[in-house]
Amino acid sequence: MKKKVLTLLSALVVTLAAQADNLVVNSVTVQQGGKATVEVGLNNPDNAFTAFQMALQLPAGVSGVAGTNGRLAIQKSARFDDHSLSSSFVEGGIQFTCLSMTSAPISGNAGTLFSFEIQADASLPVGTELTAKFTEILFTRAASAQEVELSDVALKITVGGVSSSMTLVDGQPFARDNDVQVQELTYTRNFRNTNWQALYLPFEVNVEDIADDFEVAYINAVHQYDDDGNGEVDRTTLEWFYQRRGVVRANDPTYIIRAKTAGEKTIKVSNVTLKAAVAKEFTMSNRSTFFTFCGTYSGIAAGAVPGFWAYSGGTVKQASATASLGSFRWYLLINGRGAEVKKMESVFVDGEVTGVEEVSGAKIQVSGDAPLFNLTGRRVERATKGIYIMNGKKVLKK
Repeated sequence: MKKKVLTLLSALVVTLAAQADNLVVNSVTVQQGGKATVEVGLNNPDNAFTAFQMALQLPAGVSGVAGTNGRLAIQKSARFDDHSLSSSFVEGGIQFTCLSMTSAPISGNAGTLFSFEIQADASLPVGTELTAKFTEILFTRAASAQEVELSDVALKITVGGVSSSMTLVDGQPFARDNDVQVQELTYTRNFRNTNWQALYLPFEVNVEDIADDFEVAYINAVHQYDDDGNGEVDRTTLEWFYQRRGVVRANDPTYIIRAKTAGEKTIKVSNVTLKAAVAKEFTMSNRSTFFTFCGTYSGIAAGAVPGFWAYSGGTVKQASATASLGSFRWYLLINGRGAEVKKMESVFVDGEVTGVEEVSGAKIQVSGDAPLFNLTGRRVERATKGIYIMNGKKVLKK
């Protein structure tokens, strides 16, 4: 008889893995020794519910904030009618229970159900990322009184404040869900040579502060040329502007860097915001081809991204099937009619039109070493009035 009862009870619990009903929880940042509010919501387009129960497993160093009655202080939303919502502290977390004596449904199909506060120990280091988890989430259907089980939901908790110091090492994966203030931040990379390399950083750095050790440039344009007039792209040129002042922006996959001498180098910044690790993209295009620069803090394993391009040996090359890519770099994806690149080259230009040189009105002898381009990247043979690019510098024809 006992076995039959257990079988019957288990049959009343339905897992809604394939349905849209789900619990929604916000990520929070809590200061050392401080408090933060957690909001718990429900999206329920498929069902109306009258009651629920769930457990919250809390990580070490985080606790729920109790009210005057010694229980967790809970704020109910307007989605409840005559429902009672109670909680109890249990080992390792909190148990929640919601009931309605009249079996009234929880109103609405989306939005916050309730909120409460958590507190972080003062001993938790700034920047610590923790995960709490809502489990054993059971809701009771209004129509059938049948219990349905929703999927577990993680609650991301970041300890805020100002971190005294932090070190990022090139090639090692970097992962953060939230921003954090750092008093002294160090980024280390081993430059085996003085060639240009891709750069993707989660913090801002002033270019003038690192000018003694590095040169920095950013992508300004991508040009493609049909040199023999057969309707196919023969040459793709990446136009880079040297950056002499201003900042290298965080989470911006458009920069390259060159160490003036080989060896292990560091970039040190003070009182900076270390941004969340976001894999951002930047796309440039012409009429037929798209060039997408993709930043990565986790790197690329061999074969994970077919056909990507990356800086190697001082030039941008298409990676082989067995090639991988380290963290704190960007890679390039090319799509469209001009995606079959036969030749990739780079041209470097000073980003400011200063100290320009006058070009003679005679026909310019264009050689393979000193081509002349207009500002759209098109090669020209005779200069009229205007600004041109020659030998990687802007020149002025008056």
